[in-house]
Amino acid sequence: MERRREYGIIKAMGARGNHLLSNAVQQTLIIAMIGLVAGGTLFVLGRAYIMWARPQFVILASPESIGRALIAAILMAVVAAIIPARRLIRLEPAVAYRGG
Repeated sequence: MERRREYGIIKAMGARGNHLLSNAVQQTLIIAMIGLVAGGTLFVLGRAYIMWARPQFVILASPESIGRALIAAILMAVVAAIIPARRLIRLEPAVAYRGG
């Protein structure tokens, strides 16, 4: 929704609703993947530090739990992209361009 004006311009140029929806989902998935990589890196570093500083605390991450977390994050990102994108599809280009 932050880029409402840009989407209004794209729609005024003739883009269809499906194009806007797929564009919003693709951008969201790219950002989600960057976040997943950053989060995974922080997890590995944090886990190594905690296990070094406090060896009595064991932090386990099974492949199943990592897979479930990845699937949940991707699903949440797609849903979070679709809801505002559906509003953008109904948006009149002139209204978006004026900033209304």
